Amino acid sequence: MNIRKILLTITAIAACLSASAYTAVNDTAVRVGTLPNGLTYYIRHNTVPAGCADFFLARNMGSVVERENERGLAHFLEHMCFNGTEHFPGNSLISYLETLGVKFGKNLNAYTSTDETVYNICKVPSGRMSAVDSCLLILRDWSCALTLSDKDIDDERGVIVNEWRHRNSSANRMLEKALPTLYPGSIYGERMPIGKMEVVENFKPKTLRDFYRRWHRPDNEAIIIVGDINPDTIEARIVSLFSQIKAPKGARKTTAPTVPVSDNLIVSCKTDHEQPVHMVQLHFRHDKPDYTSESDEIRAALVSDLMLNMLVNRFDELESEPDCAFHHMGLGDRKYLMSRPARSLMIRGLCQAGREVESLTAWYREMKRAFDFGFLPSELEHAKAQLSENLETELRKASRKSNSDYAREYVRHYLDGGVISSVESRVNAKKAMMPAITADNITAALRSIVNPSGRGVVILSYMPEEENNFDEDDMRAAFHSVNDLALTPYVDRVVDGPILESEPQRGEIARIDSLGRFDAVSYTLSNGIKVLARRSPVTPGQVLIRALSPGGLSMQYADSIVPSLKMLEEVIPISAYGRFSANDLKRRLTGKDLKVSLEIKETEEKVEASATTATLADAFRLMYLRMTDIRPDRKAYESMVKSRSAQLRNMMRNAIQIMGDSIHRNVYNHHPLGAKTIAATVEAADYDTMLDLYRDRFADCSDFTYYIRDIQLMAN
Repeated sequence: MNIRKILLTITAIAACLSASAYTAVNDTAVRVGTLPNGLTYYIRHNTVPAGCADFFLARNMGSVVERENERGLAHFLEHMCFNGTEHFPGNSLISYLETLGVKFGKNLNAYTSTDETVYNICKVPSGRMSAVDSCLLILRDWSCALTLSDKDIDDERGVIVNEWRHRNSSANRMLEKALPTLYPGSIYGERMPIGKMEVVENFKPKTLRDFYRRWHRPDNEAIIIVGDINPDTIEARIVSLFSQIKAPKGARKTTAPTVPVSDNLIVSCKTDHEQPVHMVQLHFRHDKPDYTSESDEIRAALVSDLMLNMLVNRFDELESEPDCAFHHMGLGDRKYLMSRPARSLMIRGLCQAGREVESLTAWYREMKRAFDFGFLPSELEHAKAQLSENLETELRKASRKSNSDYAREYVRHYLDGGVISSVESRVNAKKAMMPAITADNITAALRSIVNPSGRGVVILSYMPEEENNFDEDDMRAAFHSVNDLALTPYVDRVVDGPILESEPQRGEIARIDSLGRFDAVSYTLSNGIKVLARRSPVTPGQVLIRALSPGGLSMQYADSIVPSLKMLEEVIPISAYGRFSANDLKRRLTGKDLKVSLEIKETEEKVEASATTATLADAFRLMYLRMTDIRPDRKAYESMVKSRSAQLRNMMRNAIQIMGDSIHRNVYNHHPLGAKTIAATVEAADYDTMLDLYRDRFADCSDFTYYIRDIQLMAN
């Protein structure tokens, strides 16, 4: 299950999307200015990677500004930026940047959404001032000097149509059908960025040029340059190059359309003949916070993070129950679907066929339980420990923040508002505020979002056309039925005790050799394990471990056990270790900055770990536990088999998946291990056989070589 990964991703996005009237820059490392014509610029010196710079142009304009006869023109203009400008005619912009090592699609790209258009040129060699000047000139041309010739426009129509065909997936078709229901009374319900192909294929070139002049203006744009550059030099270049840009006559300033909150529960259930999975989403719409200070913004983000952490732990427990109706859950607080001005607390998951209404009921029941009874102090302490660990990791990685990371942060600041502050000051502020936040504070935040009456609540489902066994009234009735249930408070399970039931017998270091050429030391242990270790000036205090052993699945290969060999990787994370189930072990390690993973590949076994000097001993204990004491968790295995089988069967509805499976088989010459996993593979695997394979591969560790970075070295 990857709900935690989804949580971290979504909360990171949510932090960026917390637009507010309050805007400030409290990081002296970034230079922010506004030219007399209204164009905003951000400049920052950064050396990750060294010798490179990133150039971004953010335009506060997307498809929602289009008139009915212009649908698709915002996205069309994005394409035209690569098809002729004043200083780079035709496709010369792309060919020139490729001479610098900037690859189109990878380092040179753009996107258009409902609310914004953003262009980027990344990993430009900043040691060549001519390259830097040329990229600034490209940004200038994108801002005000597109050629937009009739021929170039007509040539691009077919490219857009092909992109529409490629993106015309079942999910996009259903979303477009659902949008008017999901956005009642709002233009967002009628403005998919790709547009309408009848417009794209038939608009007059003058219509596009008029649209360009109307919406492309300097006070609607920001340029962002981050990298191994001199900020003084770049600022002087910007002032010289961009100050002369004037807003075209008739140009307009963008204002975000409103997204009214419906007083009634909104339900949209859509089907498609190519839809491979049974997917349901539950949204709780709410207003964006309106901060008046940086501390307000940081505290709100902290409360949101803690609330999401506690909800995720509760939903983790639900998903791990035997015969759970849903899987692959995601939970977060972010922008509502396609509209930047609106937010929602969202739950989504894939459901077993015929159990979609049951899944929705379970989700809202858990949210209503939290609404009725609140969160527990013990839950909050658990969440604070987890968040504290995340903050320490963020602080440790601050010095390795890349040019693109900074640039995209500044794009969001320009478009959304809020505060720019250094990683250190933000982390320290959260640490200082965290002790004062109570469970009642978090409960109040949840109650300000969740409305049992259905106001602001949105239910969306995507279903295979031939397997739709419910309708919108069923979903509506299921939601309201939860309000009549006599719920009981949540019971928090505390998992503690030692990682190992007994400590292993201590070994000895048999030999120490200095590897001066690599600034490392080699150790040979009494059980035969070899360790290669070195210090690291890059991440002091963070210990990284990788251990490899030859062998892998090839050591016990037989055609008769291929399903078990292929499924072994999937049972490793769900099995029990020692006295801990997978969920219990996760809870036991909350607040400890350490991670351990084990893999068995075709020709090797691999162990990886990360820890700090303070958690290193527990990291070794956890490695020992995982390598020596795997135990079956039958309920978790049965649940995995059901959900994985259903998922794989649904995937085979997709023509691209079927084609990919055929290609895969031919690439591997129809070898059984080369075939992609299908539902029959999952169902034919034997759990006990997999556990025996696992135990065999880690039974003798004498042929392992450990590579360890940043531990205290002992010289010979």
